[in-house]
Amino acid sequence: MSVIYSRPIPQHLSSPVFAASELGRGLTYERPVPRIAVHKSDAAEVLLTGAARLEESRFAVAARWPCDHRLYRPASGNTGDSTFLLETVRQAAIYLSHGFYDIPLLGHSFVLSRIEIDIDAPGLPYDSARPLPVLLEAVCTRAATAPRRFSMAMEATVYIGGVRRGRAHVVWEVLDERRYSLVRSRAFSEPAPGAPLAPDTGPADLLAPAVAGRQQARDVLLAADPQGVAHRWYLVLDETHPVYFDHGSDHVPGMALLEAVRQAAHAATARAGTTHELEPWTPLSLAASFERFAALDAPVVITADECPQRGTFGHFDFYLTATQHDQTLVRVRLRGARPAGWAGTLEEAA
Repeated sequence: MSVIYSRPIPQHLSSPVFAASELGRGLTYERPVPRIAVHKSDAAEVLLTGAARLEESRFAVAARWPCDHRLYRPASGNTGDSTFLLETVRQAAIYLSHGFYDIPLLGHSFVLSRIEIDIDAPGLPYDSARPLPVLLEAVCTRAATAPRRFSMAMEATVYIGGVRRGRAHVVWEVLDERRYSLVRSRAFSEPAPGAPLAPDTGPADLLAPAVAGRQQARDVLLAADPQGVAHRWYLVLDETHPVYFDHGSDHVPGMALLEAVRQAAHAATARAGTTHELEPWTPLSLAASFERFAALDAPVVITADECPQRGTFGHFDFYLTATQHDQTLVRVRLRGARPAGWAGTLEEAA
């Protein structure tokens, strides 16, 4: 099966460097791939525009990042939203599985186990006037030796406008309905006997959008800890959200968990008592390991701990976890960068 578009790159989306590259020759940035090929319901959430096999395990994957996405917005300083890269890599794993590894479009579930991105300083570009052409040079390898088990790893170099902007790594597994049902039934955690009930959190407890690094209250996923514990939040989900729940799910989507972690890191760097005009920052690297499914009907706690080894001045590192019933759902290490000339310290963080 192949779901590839192969029209020329539109002239207004290519730079001289990019046009001279052989890597993306024949791919287009004009039209998204079919929604079903990346498991999306809303065509506006489809970032990929095509892919081509270069060698047996090497691919070129094209994507287009819109300048007016409803959720992913540039950070202060016009730095592009790193979530675009996470979502592009996730969609690429699904698309390549269907298009080049004979995974049927229906009747299979994709389980993400690890995803990493490293963004070259000073961050991803953003153009408010037009979409950005993105190209992944991806190499896929088997992550499992069992012949009937489809588990893959992908390493990708990221080019935007023909310029290298970073790298990505993702590991995933594809399960048929029977195996997915079995894995899912074993993966949900259960509360320990006598465990305390979850605190009552609601819209009034949500972080201010500026503290969470988003523009709209509806996009905020975190509620402050009712006991006032620093760097601890509760996940608040709106299952009608058009991005976090683009389609129905029987568990908390992995991308929603990663967004909650990103918001937690942003909130952890906010100065005490500040809700407006926060110091800008941008994630430069993220490494996430998924361990369990998250049930939709049980509380999820997000915590952030400063890494003991700090990076260079202007950078910060956090270990973040999402837990449910005291069992870890995902572990994340995130590094961000503050603007040059910011004079604060992590001790001042709320």
